[in-house]
Amino acid sequence: MQDIHDLARRYQLDATYIGQAHYKAAELAARKQRRLAIPSAVLSAVVGTSIFATISLSPATGWKVIAGLLSLLAAAFAALQATLQYSDVAETHRTAGASYGAVRRELDMFLVEYPLDDPRRRDQAESDLQRLSKRLSELAADRPPIPDPAYQKAKQEIVEAAHKDPATSIGSIAAAQARRRVPSDEDRDDSMPQP
Repeated sequence: MQDIHDLARRYQLDATYIGQAHYKAAELAARKQRRLAIPSAVLSAVVGTSIFATISLSPATGWKVIAGLLSLLAAAFAALQATLQYSDVAETHRTAGASYGAVRRELDMFLVEYPLDDPRRRDQAESDLQRLSKRLSELAADRPPIPDPAYQKAKQEIVEAAHKDPATSIGSIAAAQARRRVPSDEDRDDSMPQP
């Protein structure tokens, strides 16, 4: 049963890192969305105001050119927002983070349900772990890739949580696994190995 427990703990750690990285990727995408949305809104307001000013006055050619350039810039920001769809990307990563968290909690329960001192349930434990492994593989196949900065930030936060407060869910998993091995960047595959 030790081999099954070791593999379950590895899956648990991988799900923790990947799930947290998806949450960080969601934050990154939401930040990018705001960086496009705010200038787009401001420029649109400025352009709208300048058009009304242009109607009532006959401004110099320079002001007309500036208003035209601002209009083009506002349209470019709006087009980038529509094309890059950062809000959709953020939601996809949030959903992925939640899905990995759900599987991690199932792995928590797996480790409680199949203690090391009960080898009579080995076949059932193998079957349940294969089911969880399949779910992790399906998650990896259906989710967007994690940007490297998001993965690095998640990794840093998990390691810090392990040192700062190992009693937390993520901290306890990371602290227990850190004694064995912390995943390196070469390990990062966004997918889970099969048992």
